[in-house]
Amino acid sequence: MQKLHSMLVALLRSGLLNVPYQGEILDTLTENEMGDLISIASKNDVLQIVSDVIVRDSLISDDELMGIFKLSARNAFMRTEKTLYEYNIITKALEEAKIPFIPLKGSVIRSLYPKEWYRTSCDIDILVREEDIQRAREYVENTLGYTYDKEASHDISFFTKTGVHIELHFSLIEENSLHLGDKRKWNADPLSYVWQDATQKDGWEYFYEMSCENFYLYHIAHMAKHFEGGGCGLRTICDLWLIDNAYNGDVNSRNTVLKACRLDKFSSYASDLSKVWFGDMEHTDITLFLQNYIISGGVYGNVDNNITYKQNKKGGKSGYIFYRIFMPYDVLKYLYPSLQKHKWMYPFYTVRRWIERLLFGKKVKKSLKELNLVSKGDTEDKSTSDYLREIGL
Repeated sequence: MQKLHSMLVALLRSGLLNVPYQGEILDTLTENEMGDLISIASKNDVLQIVSDVIVRDSLISDDELMGIFKLSARNAFMRTEKTLYEYNIITKALEEAKIPFIPLKGSVIRSLYPKEWYRTSCDIDILVREEDIQRAREYVENTLGYTYDKEASHDISFFTKTGVHIELHFSLIEENSLHLGDKRKWNADPLSYVWQDATQKDGWEYFYEMSCENFYLYHIAHMAKHFEGGGCGLRTICDLWLIDNAYNGDVNSRNTVLKACRLDKFSSYASDLSKVWFGDMEHTDITLFLQNYIISGGVYGNVDNNITYKQNKKGGKSGYIFYRIFMPYDVLKYLYPSLQKHKWMYPFYTVRRWIERLLFGKKVKKSLKELNLVSKGDTEDKSTSDYLREIGL
């Protein structure tokens, strides 16, 4: 598997730096190995970069496979064009509605890539002030014809007429995160005051941009959140490399904020990994651990990584099993909103959750599999726990 990891990184390096591919010959891969390479790249949402490099440098001789990679690149291009079209519509609409807004994530990072379609996104994320969220909702529904999807503790999501997913955030702090009950060691509290340092974009009245320090913190905090869930994906490391190289803010101020949020170690090691991939830094034990953990987890993480992380946070498998059975109040209250007004009913809602999961839950088999893995000790890995502590998570 390390061979595939090395080839994948070499392909990404070639794409992001716009240099010839310098990895092992792809035609030496077996059919299964090629399938694994495509699967890993797809799960990490970087298949479009891999595909473009393979087509550009004619790295494989199989015409059928080459056709698959050409199709992948073309689909990513079309997907991005559709996203950009909807992005332009909603930004202009919010400007016309006189609603202050800040674009987030891929909408900002995409411009840093050699080709915008290298950075695909599953949705468009935009921040508005909390006091403006209902006005923004009414405007996009009534004026743009958006279809309401769902509401979370920090955002309201919609679908455009063309099927693009839009998330209107009113907070950058995800209070209903299932990791809230873990009493995580880090925080992203400064993001609660992101509007204080935001500046107007040239030529716009209501389009704002985050300060460099806050944008960096937001990216690292978002990475850490997904890392806790079992992985943050190769794409976030690509993003970080580009953000680091384009950063024009006060580095000392940025690092002070990261340290105050206890994200300085994680940020430093993640940045080191990007330098291994795209710079000239050599691997260390920690960057190699990060690479394997991230690649295996994909964009949204996997069960094994998630269990390993949770066990480490809960003090072992017995603590993890207890957590899975007795979900903390701070987490359960978001599954049952009425519990927020009646905390004394926590025991009743705990039992209700058990009954619902057993009788109606779609994830019962998955949960039982997790607990079975933990009880057998299949997911306990002392070295992994050591590494997680070392990187500050």
